[in-house]
Amino acid sequence: MTENKDTKNVFDYEEMRIRRSRSNPIAQHLGVELTVLREGYAEAEIAIQDYMRNPVGSVHGGIHFTLADIAASAAAYSHGDPVSTMNCDYQYLRAALADCTRLIASATEVKYGRRASVVRAEVKDQNGKLLSMGTFTIAFLPKDKDQIQ
Repeated sequence: MTENKDTKNVFDYEEMRIRRSRSNPIAQHLGVELTVLREGYAEAEIAIQDYMRNPVGSVHGGIHFTLADIAASAAAYSHGDPVSTMNCDYQYLRAALADCTRLIASATEVKYGRRASVVRAEVKDQNGKLLSMGTFTIAFLPKDKDQIQ
């Protein structure tokens, strides 16, 4: 367990990683695995399936973005609050071509604030080639779901 400096709470990041994975239906549907979670940082991976490719055979950009969003949200979630993506600036640098079998996203918190977190995420292929990246603004939501509007 790790003590979070900002909230003085003690977090079990492995338990949080498992809970986050089990409570994310889109990640489960696509086969995204949240592999690493620690304070302000997360990694997620996805094995590429044929249905994830676009008409020219490269991995669809929506798969890149979704994987990055899942990792960025998890990095912000590491503080223990429910989160939701507010905004993102995303760049596609190169195509994930036919030889791409796996995408790996890493997300690092750049700024942790009272109401939101800014997180930078990168997506690489199984060989470590940088394919896309983005900067996400992630809002912290009330813990009581009845307060979310």
